[in-house]
Amino acid sequence: MSGKIPATVVTGFLGAGKTTLIQNLLRNANGRRLALIINEFGETGVDGEIVKGCKIEGCPEENIVELANGCICCTVADDFLPTMRALLDRPNPPEHIVIETSGLALPKPPAGVRDYEVLLAAASPMIEPMPTDTRSGTLWMLGSTLAGAAIGAQLGVPYAFAGHFAMRHAVAALAHYRTRYEPSQQHPAPYAMLAVTAVCAETDEAAERLAAPLRVAIVKNRTGRRAPIVPIEEALAYKFTAEEQAIADEFFTGAVIGGPAKVAAGIQELARDTGADEIMVSALLPSLEDRTKSLTLIARALA
Repeated sequence: MSGKIPATVVTGFLGAGKTTLIQNLLRNANGRRLALIINEFGETGVDGEIVKGCKIEGCPEENIVELANGCICCTVADDFLPTMRALLDRPNPPEHIVIETSGLALPKPPAGVRDYEVLLAAASPMIEPMPTDTRSGTLWMLGSTLAGAAIGAQLGVPYAFAGHFAMRHAVAALAHYRTRYEPSQQHPAPYAMLAVTAVCAETDEAAERLAAPLRVAIVKNRTGRRAPIVPIEEALAYKFTAEEQAIADEFFTGAVIGGPAKVAAGIQELARDTGADEIMVSALLPSLEDRTKSLTLIARALA
């Protein structure tokens, strides 16, 4: 087959509307042969079953492939590349490949950046990442463990730590990255970003109410029971088992939830304790209105 096959990655947090977007994309494919790779979390492929059930013309069930590894970047050599090769080797390969990533990736140590680049290049010269009309951005190392910190330091690239779900490792990982940093031509000095789960409302009580559905959603995802985010009142009435409570507590370690003053103080304390050069705020609220208000309150409190 001559020419490159475009590949589009659709990603976003749980509840962002990825599956809805993909359903609309498939329905409006205008006869193009599409292949959909759904990168699922856990053993039950909820998104995959939803899309398969739509019976959309142009994307038959055999063109929908589910990877139950939760995170493409973490196991790229195990499932992802063989899947891509299999699609490209078909007698009638797809004209466009759509990759939907999990809304909540498994917290595995990431693969080495150099290995990832080599493996991706070896997959096929026909794959062309989209969009193509933008300049390549800065290469960052993303991680949630000491392994990622070590790779970022060795490569001499900026490092972003996933503190929004693994904050208990943040101080050690960022310290490891800085002390072992090997300067590169593009980045002579280390630069670290810390992602923080933050929910802000007018009062501490209101913020805790907004965060209640997130606790339930995280627990259900981590136990293989993906479902739509429940309303606040239903979340407040939810009875956590001891195991579920432990899952929620671990995920929300380091989360800053409260009124503007409490959230601002919490973010500033995290920045001091970890030595982060930059903070990325992850609101995770399903309502766009609540998310916008939360981020606005945080911005004003830190101004």
